[in-house]
Amino acid sequence: MQTLKTASTVIVVLLALLFSACQKTYQSQDGKIDLSKQEKLYYGIKINNVLCGYSEVTQKPVERNGKKLLMLDDTTFVMLSALGSKFNSEIHSVLHVDTLTGQFVFQDNHIKQGPMDFTARATVEGDTITVVSTLSNKTDKIGIDPQVVLRNNHFMPFLIRDFADTSVHEKTYRYFEIKEQEV
Repeated sequence: MQTLKTASTVIVVLLALLFSACQKTYQSQDGKIDLSKQEKLYYGIKINNVLCGYSEVTQKPVERNGKKLLMLDDTTFVMLSALGSKFNSEIHSVLHVDTLTGQFVFQDNHIKQGPMDFTARATVEGDTITVVSTLSNKTDKIGIDPQVVLRNNHFMPFLIRDFADTSVHEKTYRYFEIKEQEV
Protein backbone atom coordinates (compact mmCIF):
# COMPACT_ATOMS: atom_id res chain seq x y z
CA MET A 1 0.00 0.00 0.00
CA GLN A 2 2.89 2.35 0.82
CA THR A 3 4.35 1.70 -2.66
CA LEU A 4 1.01 2.63 -4.28
CA LYS A 5 0.80 5.81 -2.18
CA THR A 6 4.39 6.75 -3.09
CA ALA A 7 3.81 5.98 -6.78
CA SER A 8 0.60 8.07 -6.75
CA THR A 9 2.43 10.98 -5.14
CA VAL A 10 5.24 10.79 -7.71
CA ILE A 11 2.75 10.69 -10.59
CA VAL A 12 0.81 13.69 -9.22
CA VAL A 13 4.06 15.66 -8.94
CA LEU A 14 5.04 14.68 -12.49
CA LEU A 15 1.61 15.71 -13.79
CA ALA A 16 1.85 19.05 -12.01
CA LEU A 17 5.30 19.68 -13.48
CA LEU A 18 4.16 18.61 -16.94
CA PHE A 19 1.09 20.82 -16.75
CA SER A 20 3.00 23.85 -15.51
CA ALA A 21 5.51 23.45 -18.34
CA CYS A 22 2.81 23.89 -20.98
CA GLN A 23 1.04 26.92 -19.54
CA LYS A 24 0.41 30.20 -21.34
CA THR A 25 1.94 33.34 -19.89
CA TYR A 26 -0.83 35.77 -19.01
CA GLN A 27 1.40 38.76 -18.52
CA SER A 28 2.74 41.23 -21.01
CA GLN A 29 6.40 42.13 -21.41
CA ASP A 30 6.10 44.79 -18.71
CA GLY A 31 4.82 42.19 -16.22
CA LYS A 32 1.28 43.59 -15.98
CA ILE A 33 -1.74 41.28 -16.14
CA ASP A 34 -4.72 42.20 -18.33
CA LEU A 35 -7.78 41.91 -16.10
CA SER A 36 -10.21 43.33 -18.61
CA LYS A 37 -11.20 40.11 -20.34
CA GLN A 38 -12.22 36.56 -19.70
CA GLU A 39 -10.42 33.85 -21.62
CA LYS A 40 -10.77 30.10 -21.95
CA LEU A 41 -7.67 28.17 -22.97
CA TYR A 42 -7.24 24.51 -23.92
CA TYR A 43 -4.06 22.46 -23.83
CA GLY A 44 -3.29 18.98 -25.04
CA ILE A 45 -1.02 16.91 -22.82
CA LYS A 46 1.47 14.63 -24.55
CA ILE A 47 3.92 12.19 -23.03
CA ASN A 48 6.44 10.60 -25.40
CA ASN A 49 4.57 12.25 -28.28
CA VAL A 50 1.30 10.47 -27.37
CA LEU A 51 -1.74 12.60 -26.55
CA CYS A 52 -2.93 11.35 -23.16
CA GLY A 53 -4.96 14.22 -21.75
CA TYR A 54 -6.11 17.79 -21.90
CA SER A 55 -6.47 20.84 -19.74
CA GLU A 56 -9.07 23.60 -19.80
CA VAL A 57 -8.25 26.90 -18.07
CA THR A 58 -10.64 29.80 -17.58
CA GLN A 59 -9.14 33.15 -16.66
CA LYS A 60 -11.43 35.93 -15.48
CA PRO A 61 -11.32 39.00 -13.27
CA VAL A 62 -12.83 38.68 -9.77
CA GLU A 63 -12.99 40.82 -6.68
CA ARG A 64 -12.24 39.48 -3.20
CA ASN A 65 -12.37 41.65 -0.08
CA GLY A 66 -12.44 44.76 -2.28
CA LYS A 67 -9.29 43.79 -4.20
CA LYS A 68 -9.23 43.07 -7.95
CA LEU A 69 -7.76 39.64 -8.63
CA LEU A 70 -7.42 37.15 -11.46
CA MET A 71 -9.30 33.88 -11.06
CA LEU A 72 -7.76 30.83 -12.73
CA ASP A 73 -10.16 27.88 -12.89
CA ASP A 74 -8.41 24.89 -14.33
CA THR A 75 -9.38 21.28 -14.96
CA THR A 76 -6.87 18.71 -16.19
CA PHE A 77 -7.70 15.15 -17.21
CA VAL A 78 -5.00 12.60 -18.03
CA MET A 79 -5.15 8.88 -18.86
CA LEU A 80 -1.96 6.99 -18.01
CA SER A 81 -0.74 3.52 -17.29
CA ALA A 82 1.96 2.66 -14.82
CA LEU A 83 3.29 -0.74 -13.84
CA GLY A 84 0.77 -2.33 -16.21
CA SER A 85 -2.27 -0.66 -14.62
CA LYS A 86 -4.36 2.02 -16.28
CA PHE A 87 -5.69 4.90 -14.25
CA ASN A 88 -7.21 8.29 -14.84
CA SER A 89 -6.12 11.47 -13.13
CA GLU A 90 -8.31 14.51 -12.74
CA ILE A 91 -7.05 17.74 -11.20
CA HIS A 92 -9.31 20.73 -10.59
CA SER A 93 -7.88 23.97 -9.19
CA VAL A 94 -9.33 27.39 -8.54
CA LEU A 95 -6.90 30.17 -7.67
CA HIS A 96 -7.40 33.84 -6.94
CA VAL A 97 -4.15 35.56 -7.86
CA ASP A 98 -2.83 39.02 -7.01
CA THR A 99 -2.02 40.46 -10.43
CA LEU A 100 0.83 42.64 -9.18
CA THR A 101 2.77 39.90 -7.40
CA GLY A 102 1.53 36.71 -9.09
CA GLN A 103 1.00 35.26 -5.59
CA PHE A 104 -2.21 33.40 -4.85
CA VAL A 105 -4.47 34.66 -2.06
CA PHE A 106 -6.89 31.74 -2.35
CA GLN A 107 -6.37 28.22 -3.69
CA ASP A 108 -8.77 25.29 -3.86
CA ASN A 109 -7.46 21.98 -5.25
CA HIS A 110 -9.14 18.65 -5.86
CA ILE A 111 -7.06 15.73 -7.15
CA LYS A 112 -8.64 12.40 -8.01
CA GLN A 113 -6.35 9.62 -9.12
CA GLY A 114 -7.40 6.00 -8.96
CA PRO A 115 -8.27 5.31 -5.32
CA MET A 116 -6.73 8.58 -4.13
CA ASP A 117 -9.03 11.55 -3.61
CA PHE A 118 -7.40 14.68 -2.18
CA THR A 119 -8.87 18.11 -1.50
CA ALA A 120 -7.13 21.14 0.00
CA ARG A 121 -8.08 24.79 0.36
CA ALA A 122 -5.69 27.59 1.34
CA THR A 123 -6.54 31.20 2.17
CA VAL A 124 -3.90 33.88 2.74
CA GLU A 125 -4.53 36.66 5.23
CA GLY A 126 -1.53 38.86 6.01
CA ASP A 127 1.36 36.64 7.09
CA THR A 128 -0.78 33.54 7.71
CA ILE A 129 -2.06 30.79 5.43
CA THR A 130 -5.09 28.86 6.65
CA VAL A 131 -5.25 25.36 5.13
CA VAL A 132 -8.03 22.79 5.28
CA SER A 133 -7.07 19.42 3.80
CA THR A 134 -8.49 15.91 3.56
CA LEU A 135 -5.01 14.56 4.34
CA SER A 136 -4.95 16.04 7.85
CA ASN A 137 -8.72 16.45 8.43
CA LYS A 138 -8.06 19.62 10.39
CA THR A 139 -7.50 23.33 9.90
CA ASP A 140 -3.86 24.45 10.03
CA LYS A 141 -2.55 27.99 10.29
CA ILE A 142 0.95 28.45 8.87
CA GLY A 143 3.01 31.59 9.36
CA ILE A 144 4.90 32.91 6.35
CA ASP A 145 7.34 35.73 5.74
CA PRO A 146 7.30 38.09 2.71
CA GLN A 147 10.01 36.07 0.90
CA VAL A 148 7.83 32.93 0.67
CA VAL A 149 6.54 32.39 -2.87
CA LEU A 150 2.84 31.58 -3.11
CA ARG A 151 3.13 30.43 -6.69
CA ASN A 152 0.57 29.48 -9.24
CA ASN A 153 1.27 27.27 -12.24
CA HIS A 154 0.24 29.84 -14.85
CA PHE A 155 2.48 32.85 -14.53
CA MET A 156 5.50 33.51 -12.37
CA PRO A 157 6.60 37.16 -12.41
CA PHE A 158 9.25 36.45 -9.78
CA LEU A 159 11.16 34.39 -12.37
CA ILE A 160 11.05 37.24 -14.89
CA ARG A 161 12.07 39.72 -12.20
CA ASP A 162 14.94 37.56 -10.94
CA PHE A 163 16.31 36.08 -14.17
CA ALA A 164 15.20 38.03 -17.24
CA ASP A 165 15.62 41.49 -15.75
CA THR A 166 18.95 40.83 -13.98
CA SER A 167 22.16 38.93 -14.51
CA VAL A 168 21.34 36.36 -11.79
CA HIS A 169 22.12 32.79 -12.90
CA GLU A 170 20.90 30.88 -9.87
CA LYS A 171 18.48 31.52 -7.02
CA THR A 172 16.81 29.46 -4.34
CA TYR A 173 13.16 30.06 -3.47
CA ARG A 174 11.12 29.12 -0.45
CA TYR A 175 7.57 28.34 -1.56
CA PHE A 176 4.40 27.09 0.05
CA GLU A 177 3.31 23.59 -0.98
CA ILE A 178 -0.39 23.03 -0.32
CA LYS A 179 -0.29 19.22 -0.40
CA GLU A 180 2.47 19.09 2.21
CA GLN A 181 1.02 22.09 4.08
CA GLU A 182 4.47 23.57 4.59
CA VAL A 183 7.05 25.99 3.24
